[in-house]
This record gives sequence, structure tokens and C-alpha cells, in this order.
Amino acid sequence: TLDASAFVLWYEGRIGLLATTIPDPILVEKPVLLRTNLSNAQTTGVECSASRRFVFSNGHVTTVLGSASWMYSRYGKGGLAAIEGNEVELVPRALVRLSVRHQTESWDFQMLAQHVGDQFTEATNSTYTPTALHGQIPNYRVLDVGVQRRWAGGKWAVGIKVNNATNASYFTRRALAYPGPGILPSDGINARLTVSYSPR
Repeated sequence: TLDASAFVLWYEGRIGLLATTIPDPILVEKPVLLRTNLSNAQTTGVECSASRRFVFSNGHVTTVLGSASWMYSRYGKGGLAAIEGNEVELVPRALVRLSVRHQTESWDFQMLAQHVGDQFTEATNSTYTPTALHGQIPNYRVLDVGVQRRWAGGKWAVGIKVNNATNASYFTRRALAYPGPGILPSDGINARLTVSYSPR
């Protein structure tokens, strides 16, 4: 199956995050992220998804799922002139996901890969700040894999799943307070082993 769509979203007086400073008795000027009505914004995008199931003569089944989106999001006129034309925060330009699953009578193999594009954390679109309170979130790619073995008519199963199999270094958000401010790194490579029994 194949599905595709396009969209345009218009926000009037969009509420967003703006990097600014406030008076502080110790730091003199304390950097903060102010949440307020910033400006009008428009997001244009296209999305598509596809899936295919392959059934083989030996009883094996392979299922492939994929999805992708592209978004162009900008602040316009009608608010703060300083951010006019800037990218809307937390809107990655590209997002791609691919899933492959292969099943036999006693085995189940799975793979999930995803790519997430660059995105900013606030409306000024700063890429780096000394406090790390705000800045760019770089693009990242993550791969998860898993395998499961069944026997005794499917009553018993042992499986292992490996998340972030390539041990990629990435982060998806920034902490505004404890334990920050700063980035919150995502987990590195990790695995989970499961043993299950289901009487039938």
C-alpha cells in the first residue's frame, strides 16, 4: 500500500520559545527561554508511507514498512521582526523511518531504522550558546534490531533486542533546569533479554 499527502498549516500569533535574559541578583543577566506569542508562522510539508508484505512458498513472511516527511516551517510577519524568516523551533526538516520484519515458523527478526533532521530549540535559531540552554539539535540516525526464537508450539520464547545498535551519540532535547541546563544525551547501545511462556 502507498499513501501520500501534502499540507499547509498557518498559525496566527504562534506560541513559541524565545531566548532572552532577565535580571538576576547573582548573574546580573540570567539567560532564560520565554514562552509567549511570537509571530505568525506557516508550515508546509509532504508525507508519504508505504508497506509491502511478501509471503514465500516455504511459509516465511517479510513485512516492509517505510515513512518519510519533509517540512518547511518559518516565522512570518505580524510579530517580532527579529525572528521573521527564522525556522519554527522543534520542527525537523526531514524525518524518515524504515522497518523490516522477517518471520518463520520459529524465528522472528526485526529491524527499525530512523533519521531525524536538524532542528532548533527556540525562535532565534542560535546554533551554539555557552550555557547550552538552547541551540541546535543536530540530525541523528538510530538503528534498533531484535530477534526471537519460539519452540514447543510457540509456548516458549526467548528474545533479545538491541537498541541503538550502532552506538550513535545524539540527543533529542535540552534541559532548562535540573539536571541542566544543557543537553540530555540519549542512551547508547543497550540490550534487553526476554524469556516468556504462554500456555495455549
